[in-house]
Amino acid sequence: MNTRLAISTGLFAALAAAGARADPPAAAVAAVPVAAIRVGNHEGFGRVVIDLPPGVTASATAEGADGVRVRLSGGGFGAVPHAPHNVAAISAQGPEARLTLAPGASFTAVRLLAHLVIDVALKPGASAQMQASAAAPVPPAVAPAPRRPSPHRLSGPPPRALPGAAAAAALPA
Repeated sequence: MNTRLAISTGLFAALAAAGARADPPAAAVAAVPVAAIRVGNHEGFGRVVIDLPPGVTASATAEGADGVRVRLSGGGFGAVPHAPHNVAAISAQGPEARLTLAPGASFTAVRLLAHLVIDVALKPGASAQMQASAAAPVPPAVAPAPRRPSPHRLSGPPPRALPGAAAAAALPA
């Protein structure tokens, strides 16, 4: 019986020691800072703003004739929004994002505090048709038709009591 107790105690001690050396839980692993991407449409240009978390730096460089490569050091990109005016597409994976510019568009990039601001506008020599399509406002959503009053409901303000009607109602019949 003592042998069994010694074996089970030794096995328990070995398992406890192995558990102490296990990898830390996933919550204890440091998370990668995430840079948010915001977009906006302005008259004549589209804007992409990358909000940089503390300690993360960014650079934007031209890539080919129609692209902008944004590279982060020390972080990754979050969700990718829809593309603004003059930007055909936005894609991001890990620490890199790519903006595909619309035909005839150019960009400027500026670091402003904790933000990388990229403005995309049509080049001055772009055709009139390209400028008109880029400057065309987005049509507003169609408003629903007004509801027709139900024939079973009264419309308008509630009826007013006639003068003296309150006194006549208070008299006994």
